[in-house]
Amino acid sequence: MNRFAAGRMRRIEQSGIRRMLEKAMALERSGREVIHMEIGRTDFDTPAVIKEAAKRALDEGFVHYTSSMGMLELRQAIAKKLWEENGIEVNPEKEILVTAGASEAVMITILTVLEPGDEILIPEPMYLFY
Repeated sequence: MNRFAAGRMRRIEQSGIRRMLEKAMALERSGREVIHMEIGRTDFDTPAVIKEAAKRALDEGFVHYTSSMGMLELRQAIAKKLWEENGIEVNPEKEILVTAGASEAVMITILTVLEPGDEILIPEPMYLFY
């Protein structure tokens, strides 16, 4: 174990999802065709419209950090969707936070509502990182 890592790191086991991914990747390296069902990995390519938009954004200089809440235009689009499709009204400037994924969102939520010493119930089986 790395001497700079916290002791709790010794207690963390690799998740079953990651073990399955490693096995699937080993099968692929051996020439086997694998349909991935173990991790959030699609079996189709990124749609061309998304690739083109990403390239255009890079060409137009959208290469810098955004607000820590996420791009305002994206938060406004999310607020619009929530209102039009779900009847939920939110303030995109104060009530929407864009995260890099579900794990980050869950962690931020837990840190927002729990205090040290609070207890939570975690069902099993569960996703290891939650």
